[in-house]
Amino acid sequence: MPELLFEKGCRFMNRHLSRVFRNINLEWDQELEDAIEFTKLGVRPIEVITSAWAAALLSIVFFSTLSLLIFFLGQDPLPWLLFGFIMAVFLAHYISIYPKRLARSKRIKALGHAPEIVAYLIIPLKQNPNLESAVRFAAEHGEGQMADDLRKALWDVWAGKYRSVGETLPVLGHKWGRDIKGFEDAMYAIRMSQIEKSESRRHNTLDRALELILQSVQKKFEEFINYLRLPTVVLFAGGTLFPLVIVILLPIVSFIGMEIGTQENMFIGLMAMVLVIFLFSDYILSRRPTAFTPINIPDWYPGLPSPGKMILFGKEGSAWKISLGVALAISLLSVPYFLGISNFISDRLTTMPIVIGICVGLWLYLRGTSIPKKEVRDSLKKTEEDTIEAAFQLGNRLITGMSAEEAFIRVANMMSTKETTSKSKVSKILERAIRNIRYLNMNLEDSLFDRERGALKDACSGMVNSIFRVFTITMRKSIRAASEALIVAANHIREIRRVENALKDKLQYTTSMIRVTAIIINPIICALAVYIAEVFRNTIASTRTSMGHYGLEFNTGIMLREPSTTPEMLQLITGIYMISLLFVLIRYVSILERGDDPVLHRLEIARGIPIALSIFVITLLATKFI
Repeated sequence: MPELLFEKGCRFMNRHLSRVFRNINLEWDQELEDAIEFTKLGVRPIEVITSAWAAALLSIVFFSTLSLLIFFLGQDPLPWLLFGFIMAVFLAHYISIYPKRLARSKRIKALGHAPEIVAYLIIPLKQNPNLESAVRFAAEHGEGQMADDLRKALWDVWAGKYRSVGETLPVLGHKWGRDIKGFEDAMYAIRMSQIEKSESRRHNTLDRALELILQSVQKKFEEFINYLRLPTVVLFAGGTLFPLVIVILLPIVSFIGMEIGTQENMFIGLMAMVLVIFLFSDYILSRRPTAFTPINIPDWYPGLPSPGKMILFGKEGSAWKISLGVALAISLLSVPYFLGISNFISDRLTTMPIVIGICVGLWLYLRGTSIPKKEVRDSLKKTEEDTIEAAFQLGNRLITGMSAEEAFIRVANMMSTKETTSKSKVSKILERAIRNIRYLNMNLEDSLFDRERGALKDACSGMVNSIFRVFTITMRKSIRAASEALIVAANHIREIRRVENALKDKLQYTTSMIRVTAIIINPIICALAVYIAEVFRNTIASTRTSMGHYGLEFNTGIMLREPSTTPEMLQLITGIYMISLLFVLIRYVSILERGDDPVLHRLEIARGIPIALSIFVITLLATKFI
């Protein structure tokens, strides 16, 4: 969807505003052309550059006109001019680099499948040194653009462009090796395994291919973690604490006669800071190396609500409509305050319901749209872990000469969940395969992969399907070959998972302070800023009352200037700032730790919102008793 909007926007800008820049020599680099070709965007480089300049020009014109109008209304236009300039620079930069960012994102997603692709090449090769069959297996069961490239490699061989599949692997390794050197080395190792004389040396070479790719991923991440230390400190100190210190000092500065602007200017300034923090964090994330690709849950998966819907009280409803309705309903409690209606409730609630309404609405939307997929993903992840264990058990039983049917029965009973009366999903898969063999007279392969009645027809995990596919293919050769293939497959996948978990643990240690800042420190400081503003307002009010008691006239003058931003409005502004900063920082931490996984991003933010809101409210209540 964003790609389609980008294409339409570029064509529209180029069609209507290209004449403005016809006398300007618009240039671009080769990287932009390569990015557009890689991502298959339906635009030309000249259209991208023209759109970037046109968007910047429109931003300057719009905010200049708005500032002029504000000036005639007697307000300060400078913040709006500054914001317009910042927006123009942002649009010009972001539009011009969007294809490059998209290309890098797609490359990272594709490279997340690299260890999996290498494993899928190695597993069948250990049983049969037929490279073409191994490439076909990896292309059929792999995911992402690397699997597409393997399919294309097969077509190129069949079309006569290459003499053999072995010639295409180094080409594929060179294409992706720029981002992860170990993949290129792994492709060469797989090809070299074909010329090994002994079986043991061939197996060792194949094992070395997987080690090369995993070591390369680990090395890349370790280099990135070392690089991450300084940007994280800058993001924490300069990008997070500095704005918060400004927020807490605003009441003091205003109190001593240095009024920096109205509440509108304060809000614009804080949002500009959030934008800068977002851009800087996004720059750091763009340098993140290859991630292990998360499980992809399709929207049509059984049990999931329709796209854009969420389940509330057992019924489906529009996620954004429900969330917006709840947010507005809570925010309406602040209407009496803005209308100047004074009563016991409105005098105490003031602008807080708006902050709570925004938080509850966001929490409801993010949680409602992410929890169903998260539950399905957890179930599939448990199934994958059980499948790895089942592969070991099946391999151990088959190697003793046990038949496949008997091995299925034994492992299904063993994999049953002991803590509850229910059975694991792997047990149900094996039992369904047994029933298909016994009662529907299916062969082993059809009992698992038949489109209508196969035991794996509802399994959305590529890894689960691949392990059982390896099993059925090698069973055609012999039971011993099948047992060895299962054990090899389980070992390789377990090693990939071990490296993945180790890398996540290292990143969690690095980003823990950012998470604490977003959820705990940020709300506390925002609440303290409101408390300080309230203290100064009460100080001025008590001083005025005391002087009036003695018949003296109170004049704030220069040194005791009453701030134009009331504590109630500061509460609203800092509350919105707190939510915005939490969104940016938790997104940053989530992508660092887990990669590009929108479901987990939304869930992480949803988990942080109630904690941050509770700390914000509790701190405000606690200040009432100080």
